Amino acid sequence: MPAPRVRFLESSEPLAVQVAGCILEGQDPSFLDLRDMQVWVPTAGASRRIRYALATLACKSQRGVLSPEFLQPMQALLPANPDKPLASREERAAAWGISISKASHDAIASLFPRPEALQGAGQLMGAGSLIADLCDLLAESGYQPGDLEIFKICDEDEDRWSQLNSLYRNYCEVLEDAGLHDANLLRIAQAKDPCRPDGIRRVVVACLPDLPVIAETYARRLLEMGISIEVLVWKPGEMAGGFDAWGRPLTSDWTMSRSPIALSQILRCKDPDEETDKVLDFFSKSEKPGDYALVLADPDRSTVFESGIQRRGGTPFVPDGGNLASTSPGRSSLLWQEWSDSQSLKILRNLLEEPQVSEWVGRLCGMSLSDTLLACDVMLSELLSESLNQAAAALKEKPEALHSSQATARQLAERLVAALRRKISMEDFLTDVWRGGGANDVLEVWHSLQSSPIFERWPEGRDVAFARALTSAKTFEVSESGELEIHGWLEAPWLEAGRVAVSGCVEGRLPASINEHAFLPDSKRSALGIMDNASRYARDSYLLTCLVASRPPENLLCSFSKYGPDESPCLPSRLLLQCGKEELPERVLTLFSPAGESNTRPLRQFGWKWHLIERFRKTRIHKVSPTDFSKYLLCPLRFYFERILGVEAFDPRAREMDALRFGTLIHKALENFGVQTPWESSAAKIEASVISHLEAEAITHFGPDPSPAVRVQLESAKVRLKAFARIQAEEFAAGWRIVDVERKLSWDEESPLLIGPLPLSGKIDRIEMHPEFGIRILDYKTFASA
Repeated sequence: MPAPRVRFLESSEPLAVQVAGCILEGQDPSFLDLRDMQVWVPTAGASRRIRYALATLACKSQRGVLSPEFLQPMQALLPANPDKPLASREERAAAWGISISKASHDAIASLFPRPEALQGAGQLMGAGSLIADLCDLLAESGYQPGDLEIFKICDEDEDRWSQLNSLYRNYCEVLEDAGLHDANLLRIAQAKDPCRPDGIRRVVVACLPDLPVIAETYARRLLEMGISIEVLVWKPGEMAGGFDAWGRPLTSDWTMSRSPIALSQILRCKDPDEETDKVLDFFSKSEKPGDYALVLADPDRSTVFESGIQRRGGTPFVPDGGNLASTSPGRSSLLWQEWSDSQSLKILRNLLEEPQVSEWVGRLCGMSLSDTLLACDVMLSELLSESLNQAAAALKEKPEALHSSQATARQLAERLVAALRRKISMEDFLTDVWRGGGANDVLEVWHSLQSSPIFERWPEGRDVAFARALTSAKTFEVSESGELEIHGWLEAPWLEAGRVAVSGCVEGRLPASINEHAFLPDSKRSALGIMDNASRYARDSYLLTCLVASRPPENLLCSFSKYGPDESPCLPSRLLLQCGKEELPERVLTLFSPAGESNTRPLRQFGWKWHLIERFRKTRIHKVSPTDFSKYLLCPLRFYFERILGVEAFDPRAREMDALRFGTLIHKALENFGVQTPWESSAAKIEASVISHLEAEAITHFGPDPSPAVRVQLESAKVRLKAFARIQAEEFAAGWRIVDVERKLSWDEESPLLIGPLPLSGKIDRIEMHPEFGIRILDYKTFASA
């Protein structure tokens, strides 16, 4: 059987330059036409760097170059022109979801023992996505769910795999009916019986330490067809282990090898913030400005590092692209989808925090950006509505004695409701908000799902698929000079920077661990030829060894923090502990020693002074109420802000009445009782009267359909009013009669009560008279404690 040519790259030059040199060997010296060659690469970043190196080498020799085809191994297995379109990731998950929904519970009981967990499009798509991931793993070794080899290896789960095989046949029928191909089926067929790639005479496997088994099978078939296969292996120094014929590090060698990383090259930090600062300090000592690169072994720390770089005045850049769902168009389109389905004002409030969306809504209803937010806040925190329909009903009621500002705010809310009650499609939303720019990628995803034959058959899954597609899709930007690029772990060998920091070197991330899988545990992966924990460890041990060997010790740093971004405890990677027995005690004591405080507290500054705006300096108060006076005693500054400048606390997240509104509602019901029916003596009639007043007042404030939280509060108020009715009947029988309610004490009376130089204003809740005991004053309280 023919074997590939294996070549070790041992030069001190950057890896991309070495690969480019190998590709150019033996080519026509006058013109470099490399179109008869495929180069298999581990990452997209590797292909970019090799292309650049090829162009640079050709330019030095004053030659032109036509680039070879760069592919990742699983891409190379796909035929160039399939007779039918390939199903997208979302279409495959949906096809599995359709198959699951059509199956009886007994037919999938071993796969999904809880049928209630498969109710609705979201849960079906989630289950379908899980099985699609499983099929991707199996395809890496050339397997389908029904293959006999799987039944032999996973014999204790025969029922589960039998049910999965039946489900798989139904899944293939769904795709066939939709006129779509499953990419994995094409790959498996190509590996077994490949079609010779048009015009390809040579394949270069460029430093792939984890070449899939199915790609190896395909490459062997190409060898039999007479196509040259050359395997390049990076070997910048003495290696602790060996390699197989396809350049993969031998698991038996590399899992037991010592890591050459020195203790001085390991940085231990308390948290990711401290880790970011110290890594940036490490970069600042670079001999050449900008000659450094950041590698994140733990992608979950990307956000922390990005904000840390910005805090230090830098600009981060992620070459692998950002998540489309995290962009403004992506984020707002998902919110708009939720809003269209639920009409939730809480979601609308989040939408309006996107400036482009708020500006667009303002155009619809002729309001400013701040007015749209104010209108939404009125519906949320004043009307306490949960949906647009609830708010619309509440706004039809017209409470008496509204302040002018309150009336204006309600008018703004009415305009907002009128503008948003018309039907607006997702396409119209994206097109109108961004006016053709910024949302093209999102629109492309939306259109692809709208035209999908799978979702024409299963339209209820389209919205779920849209959210999933945006979450997995990438958006790419162009890097600018001076930006600090943040790379993934597999990009590390291809970096040309003189100084490199590998951050986030924590257990479970370096190497990445497979702790559990619903269908394919780690113990079965090796027998199936799928990468398991041991092979991941061997690969990452090899890559770390290469990084150490390719740079001086002072130019490579491996860092980790004892706590993650979510403040969960982290352990240092095992790769940092693979040292000799004589060194292990010191390394363990150093890496596991208690972490001190990482954040230095800034010195308190006393030289600041708050300057009052000129137009407020002459503002004076002419009266004070008991409540105002108590607020002044509590904090004069807060009193000034609230009572003089009119700055009020506001919580847009309010979903129920606060204590003041709750008390005011009960006060109003009692006031109406005291004015209209103070002579009632029966406890039952008093109860009916005050509850009727409460309900009428609640409708004027919250509409006929208040939110559930407000309903609960109204029931609580009724309980208190029932207690009032009983006590009122007893006091009436004892001879007490209501004389006045909500009696105002005016500050401009002839002889007002004074607090210092200020006249006191206030309101007495209730005044009663008794023929024998005289007059008494009552103050209502609505809290439960005595």
